[in-house]
Amino acid sequence: MVSPSEKQSPASTTPFAASVESLPDMTIVHLAGSCTMMESQRLADELIKAASRPRPLVLIDMAGLDFITSNGLGSIVAGFLRCRRQEGEMWLVGPRPAIHELLQLTRLTALFKVYDSLDAARAAAVSRPH
Repeated sequence: MVSPSEKQSPASTTPFAASVESLPDMTIVHLAGSCTMMESQRLADELIKAASRPRPLVLIDMAGLDFITSNGLGSIVAGFLRCRRQEGEMWLVGPRPAIHELLQLTRLTALFKVYDSLDAARAAAVSRPH
């Protein structure tokens, strides 16, 4: 059996990128490439910053993410904890199959709402209580 981390192809040379889209009712953090231990602190900083406004809704767009280490997952949890302190929510969007399996194995799918697409997450955000 192949482990989820092997399915993620850690040899990927795609550089990590995180871009933030600030909208009036939510913040979308778009992730791409490979989030290794070297980039995990930058990811944590971006997510904590996005989660610092009152009652935030932060969507983490994982569609372009090829690989993530346990440190990267820890960064996502750090952002989630900041969101909770601010009485907000953080949702995961579009993880690729190997990353989705990793989220399930680590039981993070019990902590986060996970949506297949940004359109689905945006539709759910419309019915979110303010």
